[in-house]
This record gives sequence, C-alpha cells and structure tokens, in this order.
Amino acid sequence: MESHRCASRCSLRAFIPVLLLCCSVAEGATALEQAQKQGRHRKQRSVTMSMSESGLVRRHHARRQKHDLTPDVTCDTTRGKLRIKLNPDGAPQGVRRFLDMVRDGFVKDQAIFRAMRNFIAQFGISGEQLMNEKWASTIPDDAQTVRPPFPKGTVSFAGNGENSRNTQLFITLGDMSESLGTRPWEVPIGHVYEEDLGVLDQFFVGYGESIDQEELLSKGNAWAKEYYPRLDYIKECSLINDPLHAYLVDDDSEW
Repeated sequence: MESHRCASRCSLRAFIPVLLLCCSVAEGATALEQAQKQGRHRKQRSVTMSMSESGLVRRHHARRQKHDLTPDVTCDTTRGKLRIKLNPDGAPQGVRRFLDMVRDGFVKDQAIFRAMRNFIAQFGISGEQLMNEKWASTIPDDAQTVRPPFPKGTVSFAGNGENSRNTQLFITLGDMSESLGTRPWEVPIGHVYEEDLGVLDQFFVGYGESIDQEELLSKGNAWAKEYYPRLDYIKECSLINDPLHAYLVDDDSEW
C-alpha cells in the first residue's frame, strides 16, 4: 500500500512538470503568433509627411501598399506638356513644398513672367490673391555638400536669401551649371524629361525681365494679359503616382 502511494506520488510529480511544460509551450506559441500578427501589422504601417500652410511638417500614420511610387509632376502649359521627375533625396524640403502646392491647386493659371533665352523661365505667382497669402510662408534651405549641376530643364525654387523659398520656381532654358548652384536656394528639386525639353524652346522670351512682379502680385492675371498679351502660362500642374495615394489610411489616422 505504501509502495503504491509512493508510486502514485512519483507519477504525479513526473506529470506536473510535463503539464507545465506543455502549458508554457502553448502560451509561448500563442504569444509568438500574436507578435507575428502585430509585426505584420507594423510592417504595413508607415509615416508620411506633408507641409502645412504655416510651413510646418505634418506627420501621418498610414498603411502602405505593396510598392512605393516616385512622384512625377505634369504641367500643362500654353506651349505643351512638361513632365517633371522630382528629386526628393536631393531636395526633400523643396520637393515636399512643391508637392503640397500642386495638391492644393496653387500651381494653376500662372504667368511665366520672367523668361530669357538660354537662361530661365520663372513662375510661381498665383492669379488669386488669397492663394498667394496662403502660401506666403518660407521653407528651410536644402543643404548641399557639393555644387549641383543645372542642365537644361532643371527645376528649382527662386529666392533672395537664406531660407527664403516660398512659391516662385524657375526652369532652366539652357545649361546653367556654370552660373547657378552657388546660392542656398538654388537647389534642383527635379528635371524636365528629356523628350519634353523642346517645349521650353517655345516659351516667349520677348518680355525678358520687364514685368514688375509686385504689379503682377497685386493686380493679377487680368493685368498681365492686358499689358503683356504674349506671355505664356502654366495652365495647371498635377501629380502622377501621388505618393499619398500609395497609402491606405487607417480609420484612426488624422490628416
């Protein structure tokens, strides 16, 4: 009898560690499965950023699609279509600002008010005063370690000092690598596709630098069309492969 009770106790002692081990393994498998699910969920999430009206960066949590897309911009002009490949790695602040301006409809019906052969074509003053006021804030310069080249078709913000970029941009009408790229605002944010460079040659350059930017800013496109009827215009810019459309937004995300 004593021997039987001892055997039972020994069997019970042997069974308990096995039972605990099985429970631990089961719990561990459940925890691992939950962690893997959470990990998969985290892999689907990313952070996107955009520029607010005040020039501050907004961060948004989003669920990414399978492939990221590099944004391109198409600008319809009075001389034809310009497709622009942006350079977010080389000019993140400038590209972000330009993308936000395009998304907001700012780059629409804008006079190319300064154009000189083999130099630049400049635009970036809206025909709507409220739009100009909305985007009056400036953005920080994009630091460059080496002087960037400015071949024909280079797109850059214009400026007048450090951290002065806001809405005005220019496109080079010739190779300006010898003349541009030394000032802090002269940073390429993108380049016109080679097959569209011929459109740049058609811009009217007869007015040169004669158009008063302050007059254009205060009086708008009606004034420009009356006194400078041969001006070319950026009709509208739109995004191709908008990176914001490459994300599926979580229901609890704030935009």
